[in-house]
Amino acid sequence: MSLSKIFFLLVTLIIINFKVVAETTIDRDIAKLCAQAIHPVEMSLNLPKNILRAISLKETGRWHHKLKESMPWPWTVTSGGEGVYYNSKREALKAVRELQYQGVTNIDVGCMQINLHYHPHAFNNLEDAFNPQLNAGYAGDFLTQLFEDHGSWQRAIEHYHSNNKKRGKRYRLAVEKLQRIDSPFFRNYLKPNHQNIWLAKQNLYEEKGTRKNRVQGSKQHRVKENHRLQQAFNKRKAKVLEKWKKMMSQRKQKLSLQKPTHQS
Repeated sequence: MSLSKIFFLLVTLIIINFKVVAETTIDRDIAKLCAQAIHPVEMSLNLPKNILRAISLKETGRWHHKLKESMPWPWTVTSGGEGVYYNSKREALKAVRELQYQGVTNIDVGCMQINLHYHPHAFNNLEDAFNPQLNAGYAGDFLTQLFEDHGSWQRAIEHYHSNNKKRGKRYRLAVEKLQRIDSPFFRNYLKPNHQNIWLAKQNLYEEKGTRKNRVQGSKQHRVKENHRLQQAFNKRKAKVLEKWKKMMSQRKQKLSLQKPTHQS
């Protein structure tokens, strides 16, 4: 093999290797936005260890093939049961606005996949919804409220996902499994930083009233929405039952007319 060919191959390998390293760095740098936002919230609110981390991985976990590990992704948008990982915040914002323009309201966004329809008071604007600190902070407050409402962290995790018992339990089991998994990625990026934790505590304390009002406002909205959906379901059920009764009545009439008459 000539020296020129060897040189060309070496340059190609260096470029490919650089590209892989660059992509890995980009992935980790973006993923760590969620990781670094989650840790102070867990510490400040005295949440169970790794609970927000596990929920974030369940909601937005993106598999890193080189590192063989799942990482949370802040630019995740889910609608209609399908989650999409966008490369940037700008792309994610554009996608949500397009969905909203189409009339779609049931949209989950950000590190903790906060639903914009059921949590309309969570953020001041869409930009804030994709802010990892604000997204994780609201999720921590919401989870705390669910714990107070339902009496256990297990139930809180279930209701974070769904009020349906089966779906909630299935979700909780998956989250608890993720809680127990050791994550080198989180461990490397989440070395205790007492200054960040102190600042997070200060921010949480200063905004406590505002944050509580946001969660309470969203809770009231969810209660109203669930009541509306239940009423709509009851109306549909009543219509179906009415049609069924009418159909059975007509069937009985037909059967009575079809009965043979016996002559004496």
